[in-house]
Amino acid sequence: EYFLFEFDKKDTFLERNEFLSMVERTEMLRMKYGELNVEFQKFFAYQTLEPFYKRECVKLDSNSNIDEIDSFCKRHKEFFAKTLRGGCGIGARIINCSDFPTVKKVVSSLLSDAPAWILEELICQGGFFSNLNPSSVNTIRVPSFRKGNDVVIVEPVMRMGRKGSVIDNAAGGGIIASIDVNNGEVVTEAYDEKGNQYATHPDSGIRIKDQFIPEWNALLSLVRQVHLK
Repeated sequence: EYFLFEFDKKDTFLERNEFLSMVERTEMLRMKYGELNVEFQKFFAYQTLEPFYKRECVKLDSNSNIDEIDSFCKRHKEFFAKTLRGGCGIGARIINCSDFPTVKKVVSSLLSDAPAWILEELICQGGFFSNLNPSSVNTIRVPSFRKGNDVVIVEPVMRMGRKGSVIDNAAGGGIIASIDVNNGEVVTEAYDEKGNQYATHPDSGIRIKDQFIPEWNALLSLVRQVHLK
């Protein structure tokens, strides 16, 4: 974040204090809401907002029903797995069930790496986003909060993975660019967390700035629906 926010070019405390780092954000949330149970929050979010996910997710841990996991694997021969307590894309992977002799072997392999996982139906992305980087699902992050009956949206960004990676997290090597909330236009070039700047995607060569995000108004409407649910 030091390089991403260009703190090396900002001389005063007031300039740097305009930015909210991940550490500061976490501490502010802890002071407001107490200790955050990330493991609980991740799957709770899916259970609460399931209609908006539009894909199937199940939790895997030592208490999971093997029949439920077996049924999930039969429906989804390939699926995305991420650790329940993890972040920044660490440990996330695509599992191909055909690489294992049995579902029990799938389960034991995952649980040997981490004690709890979320298994998700794969998203098949197409069009503009797939062309950017086909190995990852490239996403739009829309920071937002509810204020009474209003929803406030703050500085959305487009996240893009790199060639061969299944994640688009900046912390995992991905790149990000800012979006104008008013019309969905990408208004900056892309950056990685080391502060490197990219006019085009470094692997696909697609120009980043001045692109317009498809179905932007529909996305903003979805954000508001989620908050007001």
